[in-house]
Amino acid sequence: MIRIKKYRAFITAILTGSVLMLLYFGILLIESKAQQDKIMDLKEKIKDDGAEETDGSKKTTGLVKSGKTDEAEITTEIPPKFRELYQLNNDFVGWLTIDGTNVDYPVMQRKDDESFYIDKNFYKEESIGGSLFLSSSSDIYLPTDNIIIYGHTMTDGTMFGDLKKYEDEDFYREHKTIIFNSLKEDAFFEIAYVFKDRIHDSTYQGFKYYEFSMAYTDKDYESFINGCEGLKLYDTGIKINCFEKILTLSTCSYHEKDGRLVIVAVKRY
Repeated sequence: MIRIKKYRAFITAILTGSVLMLLYFGILLIESKAQQDKIMDLKEKIKDDGAEETDGSKKTTGLVKSGKTDEAEITTEIPPKFRELYQLNNDFVGWLTIDGTNVDYPVMQRKDDESFYIDKNFYKEESIGGSLFLSSSSDIYLPTDNIIIYGHTMTDGTMFGDLKKYEDEDFYREHKTIIFNSLKEDAFFEIAYVFKDRIHDSTYQGFKYYEFSMAYTDKDYESFINGCEGLKLYDTGIKINCFEKILTLSTCSYHEKDGRLVIVAVKRY
């Protein structure tokens, strides 16, 4: 009789866990669909550079200030195609697209609160998937030598969930490029490195890809490139020369605690 009760309790626990898991994933799917609908709405708001007002006149661009830099406060024009998105949220800094993946999203930045968008969508609403966002050390206006973009690894492949496809060299060979159109410029990047690493504690003195934003000497640049070389999953044949502009994408990886999957690309134009 005791065995039967234990068996029933065991079955009940499994069924309860299964139901809760189904509810959890159901909620994730519903929220993901809602967020993707909002992303599609944002994409429709992107205007062509030659967009005109209803009276036939060209749209004026307006100005945006990037904030304090090491040099001075920089003012730049907002591209007409992004003007409406910037008016909706002036944390918006650009749009990231990678062919062959779900990556086709706005990129946000709050320098005074880097992780703000880790659980917020474009509209600053709570969101499990969050948004893609720049590191606080990255600056599209200077620009810094390395622009770092973070995003969640979502199980449904949204946000940076599809970056895991780059663990397969064959996939890389068919999808080598990244487009990052920022408020400053439209830019095309070629992937040079794909590697796995982790977030290290403060006592670690080795390579920390996420700490490199500006190179003040050739040695700074060489140290970053050598670190990427040492961790690369395969050889792309693409070499980065000192002081070329770099784009780094970083997302969670579960190969170890605090693991990260990283893609480093070099600007081509």
